[in-house]
Amino acid sequence: MTARIPFDNSYARLPSSFHARVFPTPVPAPRLIALNRELAAQLGLDPDALTTPEGVEVLSGKRIPDGAEPIAMVYAGHQFGKFVPQLGDGRAILLGEVVDLDGVRRDIQLKGSGLTPFSRRGDGRAALGPVLREYIVSEAMARLGIPTTRALAAVMTGESVMRETELPGAILARVASSHIRIGTFQFFAASGNVDDARRLVHYAIARHYPEAASAPQPYRAFLDGVIERQASLVAGWLLVGFIHGVMNTDNMSVSGETIDYGPCAFMDAYDPATVFSSIDHYGRYAFSNQPSIAHWNLARLAECLIPLLADDQDEALEQAKESLSAFADHFNSAVLCSNRHHRLTGIPISPRVFVLCSRWRGSHVPAFPPVGGGTVAQHRQSDADVRPRRRERFRAPALANNRRQAGVSGLRLHDLLRLSSRGLSALAMQGVRLRFFGDFGHAVRLA
Repeated sequence: MTARIPFDNSYARLPSSFHARVFPTPVPAPRLIALNRELAAQLGLDPDALTTPEGVEVLSGKRIPDGAEPIAMVYAGHQFGKFVPQLGDGRAILLGEVVDLDGVRRDIQLKGSGLTPFSRRGDGRAALGPVLREYIVSEAMARLGIPTTRALAAVMTGESVMRETELPGAILARVASSHIRIGTFQFFAASGNVDDARRLVHYAIARHYPEAASAPQPYRAFLDGVIERQASLVAGWLLVGFIHGVMNTDNMSVSGETIDYGPCAFMDAYDPATVFSSIDHYGRYAFSNQPSIAHWNLARLAECLIPLLADDQDEALEQAKESLSAFADHFNSAVLCSNRHHRLTGIPISPRVFVLCSRWRGSHVPAFPPVGGGTVAQHRQSDADVRPRRRERFRAPALANNRRQAGVSGLRLHDLLRLSSRGLSALAMQGVRLRFFGDFGHAVRLA
């Protein structure tokens, strides 16, 4: 049985300035530990074929299927408020794109599949724990109705990776509407490459905002669309108590999907100052800061579009300000709509979270910055603008030892998120069956 994937790769047809062509690094002994059969079928793939040795080799990058054009995408980004002019996919390789059963173009990317020209000091690999975490949390978010990247499969590589200690290696086959980030626009803006910036906007409009193409001002319509989707997305996060953890501009997709599940969490108990990332020393990405940070990131996108919005820079700046000023209204509208939806579906929302969302009016969002010299690279934003009133770490307690030793047959998502990366790896290595309960639906076998 052949694992055939009907690729149609539009991003790979963009100029070489957008990506680097690179093949995944083969792994010695790939072993499938989780396959999202429902998602595979939606993509027009044969789930049974993906479970064969050949299919598992495809999902691990050991075998390149016909039609694939593996690339690593380049982008820049503000990381904790500091601009880095070139980042890029350091351990992820885009195999290609497929058009799913609904006619939606989707990326298939292998995360942890080896070194790329953008790996910097990394090894291009991923440990099993973080792969399982992203699989579980992204699928939970999908079941909650929050736009997100999806997990197609998790594969063990048969080799170890060195982090603080030696850990089993793994690869996540991730699916997304696209992997175009705000940082992708920043990469071209930083170098003053207006032609490629324009080309990128046209591509993003065609793929995600086709209605903007016929608007009187297509670039403005594109910016407005991204702002509206991001406002709605972050409102959804807050209503379910989700903390992204690292809302850098390179972790913010213009498609409006949640992307890059690193040190993420759902709050155990409501506290707006909750921080989950161990490297977020000043609480920049605390739970209650997420709307402000989203707005700040969108200002960076607007900054990239200044040369395209109008010939006159002052007029372009005014357009950008007008677009950004709509963020709070979009956010509040999404909160109200989401609250009605959650009341109908029975998914609980903490009243305190709803009050926090309802009271947010964007009054504490930094004003749109002056263009200055006109390049993103010249812009620096002080972390002081987004520090919370108090710094507090969120540390979830571990599962009780007696439960873990009893050979648990099913764990709630809430319990799974309490496990460290090493704990998740240990469960998988022991062949423990993880089963989602209630709203999270389907089962996965990690063995």
